[in-house]
Amino acid sequence: MSYQMISDHQETYAVETMCRALAVSVSGYYAWRTRTPSQHELDDVKLLAEIRAIHQASRGLYGSPRIHAALEQADRQV
Repeated sequence: MSYQMISDHQETYAVETMCRALAVSVSGYYAWRTRTPSQHELDDVKLLAEIRAIHQASRGLYGSPRIHAALEQADRQV
């Protein structure tokens, strides 16, 4: 989360200043920028797409309990 914020505001503020303010290392930020997404992150992106599709199919009526039930019915482990 902090790294994404630094990335979003690097045109306005110095990376080193933001890292110091957020108590993260500069080297950690630059490593984050070049790191490939983990399998967990990729799975989260797919899950979010499924959740949005279920919510949209319900015309925005389903909340988290019904969305969770729909995912379980589709044999999606969450």
